[in-house]
Amino acid sequence: MRMVPVLFNFQILNHRYALLNLLGKGKDLDAVLKATPVLPEREARIIMVQIFQGLVSLNKRTQKIIHYDLKPGNVLIDEFGVAKVTDFGLSKIVEDDVGSQGMELTSQGAVDVWSAGILFYQMLFGKRPFGHDQTQERILREDTIIKARKVEFPSRPAVSNEAN
Repeated sequence: MRMVPVLFNFQILNHRYALLNLLGKGKDLDAVLKATPVLPEREARIIMVQIFQGLVSLNKRTQKIIHYDLKPGNVLIDEFGVAKVTDFGLSKIVEDDVGSQGMELTSQGAVDVWSAGILFYQMLFGKRPFGHDQTQERILREDTIIKARKVEFPSRPAVSNEAN
């Protein structure tokens, strides 16, 4: 499983929980990308495989979980180069029923796949495919993501057709 192990959890307010995780050496993917904005394709692929292993394990649980906040700061890279998904503060449990909420959460599970694609693009090309230099406020105000229709792949650095 490619998630940071939870050692202990407890309820602090009505529906809010606190989690105690292991503290390991290493850094998050955001810090890695600030130091090295463009990763070699092989390294980016290795990180993506590990991220998807974590997402698959969330989906194989009895109560499937959608992360909802997959971003470089929520992927930890330990001192051995192992990537782990962390920060489940916005995550949602997919309900088993076929009612409207269950269907809505299931269809929104594509959010994690979308976010993983953005991470891969960012590791390969050193920028986000949409709204790279925009603030979060501007992205929301101008509907940058909603209006996005096509991904442009830079010619440099060169990556394989499969990566594109």
